[in-house]
Amino acid sequence: SDLADRASVALVGNDLRTLLMLQRSMGAQPWRSRPRVRFSPALARRFPVLLRALRGIARWRVYRWLVFLTISTSIGALLRVHPATARTIGLASFALWILGLVLCEPIAQEHDRTDRLMLLPQPRNIEYRHIAVSWSVTFVWLLAVMTVAARDRVDAASIVGIAAAAATAATVAASISFRRVWKSLVKETALYAPDFGGFSLMISVLWPALVAAACLSPWASDRTGLALVGPSIVVMTGLVMWVRR
Repeated sequence: SDLADRASVALVGNDLRTLLMLQRSMGAQPWRSRPRVRFSPALARRFPVLLRALRGIARWRVYRWLVFLTISTSIGALLRVHPATARTIGLASFALWILGLVLCEPIAQEHDRTDRLMLLPQPRNIEYRHIAVSWSVTFVWLLAVMTVAARDRVDAASIVGIAAAAATAATVAASISFRRVWKSLVKETALYAPDFGGFSLMISVLWPALVAAACLSPWASDRTGLALVGPSIVVMTGLVMWVRR
């Protein structure tokens, strides 16, 4: 019942990320009887959230790795276009948004096993940090693939790769944060006029795509030797801090 309630709320709010995160719980990705990566019982008791997230990444199927490698390679290839055009920026933004959806599902523990997280003695902020640390494993692959694909544009690939890491992390954080307020948000906006009530829902849906587009600002400003990289990184840091708050 709780699963159906969460899925219905996500459908009403057009929350695609939550629906993707509920794949395992809805049976689209069945549970495995034994994990592929085993850790000692002492580590499992000390870092349950971190190790469970790493096991989730280790359970990626072949098609998910292929999607991850294809999107990362495509972004790296687009970075070779100099100077950046509106079309290439739009394609790269869309690819990063899809990549954020691909990366956020395996570490969405608050969606598929909420009961287990509620029983843990650690504060929630520590659990989120463990999830972020586990996600950094995929960031290493992302940065490596983008750098190899960019070849002679290694400087831009490295900078955009770091910004892309912040963007996908912000996407995951936004999805986790929005789940707590979806029910109240839908109830409140149902009483408003469509011009006002739909604005909050639109922002929540478009936020990940906007973050993905913002992380490409170093590449878009690469017309004068990456002169605007400093302000671009500051903007991305501010976006991530806003989501964290």
